[in-house]
Amino acid sequence: MNFGKMGLVVFVLGLAIAAGAGMNRMSLDRRATNASVAATLADNAWRRINHRADGEDLREARDKMIPWIIGGGIAAVLGLGMIFAAGGSFLPTRTCPKCAETVRAAAVVCKHCGTDLQPVAPNQSKSSYRALAKAAEDAERKVKRS
Repeated sequence: MNFGKMGLVVFVLGLAIAAGAGMNRMSLDRRATNASVAATLADNAWRRINHRADGEDLREARDKMIPWIIGGGIAAVLGLGMIFAAGGSFLPTRTCPKCAETVRAAAVVCKHCGTDLQPVAPNQSKSSYRALAKAAEDAERKVKRS
């Protein structure tokens, strides 16, 4: 797994954690509000005490969601940073035989040194990195022979 794909996984997981914790916090907040209203409207002292205790427990649980929201947000931002640091490209690449720089597999001219490259067949560009590198090397050998 390359750095960009790992960044995508971290971003999605962070986003899911932050969203889930945020929705849970909102649900607990609504339940705490309902308990407060029920405590206010309770007709006897015993029910009023129980409803207030329920509301306080829910508020404490709600406050425990804040680190999960912040942590998920940080993970999502780090995931985006990893995606951008990787170049945001998930396209297959190969190495230029002259300057040894990385270029896209479909490139016919090296963007670094201007060397003409042999195009790789489309069905080979969808295979593994090793197969792609072997196809590029074979194409370069054919050019050198002729």
